[in-house]
Amino acid sequence: MQDFGLPGADTPFFDKNTGLMSQPWYTYLANLFAALNTGVVGNTNEVLHGGGAGYSKVSLTADVLGRLTSVNFVTGGLAQVFMGQGTANADYRTLTGDVSVLSSGFVTVSGIGGASISASPTAAGNILIGDGAAFLSRGVIGDASLVSSGVITVTGIRGTTISAVPTSGAILIGNGTTFATRVVIGDASLVSTGLITVTGTGGVSFTSYSTAARGQLLGTGTNDTANAGNIGELQTSFVSSSSPVTSTNATAVNLTSVTISAGDWDVWGNFSLVTVSTAPQVAVGWISTVSAAIPDLSRHAGVSASATNTVLAAGTGFVVPGFTFSVTLNTPVYLSTFCQNGAGHSTVAGNLIARRRR
Repeated sequence: MQDFGLPGADTPFFDKNTGLMSQPWYTYLANLFAALNTGVVGNTNEVLHGGGAGYSKVSLTADVLGRLTSVNFVTGGLAQVFMGQGTANADYRTLTGDVSVLSSGFVTVSGIGGASISASPTAAGNILIGDGAAFLSRGVIGDASLVSSGVITVTGIRGTTISAVPTSGAILIGNGTTFATRVVIGDASLVSTGLITVTGTGGVSFTSYSTAARGQLLGTGTNDTANAGNIGELQTSFVSSSSPVTSTNATAVNLTSVTISAGDWDVWGNFSLVTVSTAPQVAVGWISTVSAAIPDLSRHAGVSASATNTVLAAGTGFVVPGFTFSVTLNTPVYLSTFCQNGAGHSTVAGNLIARRRR
């Protein structure tokens, strides 16, 4: 094995005195080029191999020689490529299918997945799109546009034009012809972060009392009343002692009434004897949706006796049982009384109160 004497790493390439190549490097390169030019360096099946300290002759192994000699290097045709076959020796093949190659090395892609590409994009911003048989060059049209830089601009939705770019906190909303940018107004507001704040309902603004903790529902903070139809709505009727109603002897009489609208209501009341006649025996009162009809004993309150009862004096009052009424339409609710005397009639005053629960 021949060694050409590669100079050491500390050997300068140029002589600092003469400015020419140093003698060790000159000798090394002269020997190397002479060996290469004359062909006398290697024997049969030897190659020139760098060993780290210089180039030496190395014999190819039998395995390497076998692999090289088994390859058919001379049968390649024009524009063919050298390709392994897996189980057989490598050979030259012509590229087919979606790709072709010229002898210059130029590769042309003519299809994708077996579908031919019928044309190269002919205009800036065109794309290749399949039509079921081939890939065609088409410009993006309709609701969007595409430029060669790759920027896609959406100009509509399902054929409806977007008339403007939304400003901060605005949304796109259709007006029957186009999509217009609008700011949320009325009972809510919307900011660009996506936060929606509801500030009222039906045009009526919420106050600080509209926010409730779990399990809690804040009431009003002042001496106002609930509007009709709202929870807490109040219906009342008052008969004063200065204008009492005559309770005809031994006859059921309506003292007063209120009309409740569809919903659930709690109703309660009371009555008082303003004047009594001779030998009073009975004075009872009740609440009902039936006019002037004595109900079951469980639904009225008062005093009932078979003889004169001295308890039934003027000024005597009773609280009648309260009830919940659930109705689907406007319904009158009555506060009624029944007074029985030995002779004559009594006069009665009282209150009837109804509050919407829901």
